[in-house]
Amino acid sequence: MEFDMNREIDWGVVWQWTLNIGAALLILLVTHFIAKAVKWAIARLVDRVPLLQRHSSAQPGETVGSQIGTLAYWIVMLVGIVVALQPLQLGGVITPINTLTNEVFGYVPRIIGAGAILFFGFIVANIVRRIVETFLMTVNADGWLARAGAGDLTGSAAAMPA
Repeated sequence: MEFDMNREIDWGVVWQWTLNIGAALLILLVTHFIAKAVKWAIARLVDRVPLLQRHSSAQPGETVGSQIGTLAYWIVMLVGIVVALQPLQLGGVITPINTLTNEVFGYVPRIIGAGAILFFGFIVANIVRRIVETFLMTVNADGWLARAGAGDLTGSAAAMPA
């Protein structure tokens, strides 16, 4: 196959593709900054939850919040890539990424629901723990257990050894 050097360049097509590529790059740039902001916000929000203030065992110094923030960053970038590919009219590439994006977002309601159940379960467990502790202190369970030889279980100072 030979390349014809005398062939004229259709500058309209070149200009159109330049605009399309520029639009895709601009979309990716804006998506990057939005994803960074989402990562920062989610990491800060999760790090404020006392239950989740643990460091990752996989990478020392990395918090659970930063890991969840990184996950959110890549989800936002995935959506940005789908949007950036639209002006380039790459239907064959967009279809599998759309499928992946739909599957990822199909899990989001389940994850939010599981988080809500965890949060409310934690609150209910704390309330029940306080009720049980108060009841045991009221009936002087430490005194009874100390007489039986089990020792101090509720941590109250009112326990009276026999």
